[in-house]
Amino acid sequence: MKLISAIIKPFKLEGFLGAGASGFDGSVFSQFMIQLQGVVIICLWTLVFSWIALRVTSLITNLRVSNEDEDEGLDFGEHNESAYHSN
Repeated sequence: MKLISAIIKPFKLEGFLGAGASGFDGSVFSQFMIQLQGVVIICLWTLVFSWIALRVTSLITNLRVSNEDEDEGLDFGEHNESAYHSN
């Protein structure tokens, strides 16, 4: 243990994660749980509002092109342009 302390001391890593020389501090776990809760809430928020945005958009316009446009090529079907000039 003295060897590890001698290695760590010059780099001042004793207070890494708030634990210091006393070992694991329980507040690190509680902060991790708060952060995890935030990540889960943001993921759910994004999922719900993305779904709502897609539903509203699908009421206004089609989200997919027709099969004919897809077979013909989307350059011509969507933009009336030909990307590849073929004879």
